[in-house]
Amino acid sequence: MGIKERRIRREKIRQKQILDAAKKLFFEQGFAATSMNQIAKKVELSKGTLYLYFKNKEELYILNKKLSKALIDKTTWHETWKR
Repeated sequence: MGIKERRIRREKIRQKQILDAAKKLFFEQGFAATSMNQIAKKVELSKGTLYLYFKNKEELYILNKKLSKALIDKTTWHETWKR
């Protein structure tokens, strides 16, 4: 694996960490009460680093909703397929 591939893999891991932290905080506190500062603190990054990966808090929320829906749809599809 080359340097470029490792960098891309690290970026994807970091994005997932940020999304997971945001999802947890949105669930615990609600969207309005959650700040980018809190998300950054949870993943031990600076707030500025979050903005390298995501445009804003709304984008994090929307992506989490889409990922959750995709997971539910996939699970539902597999449950239907097994029958």
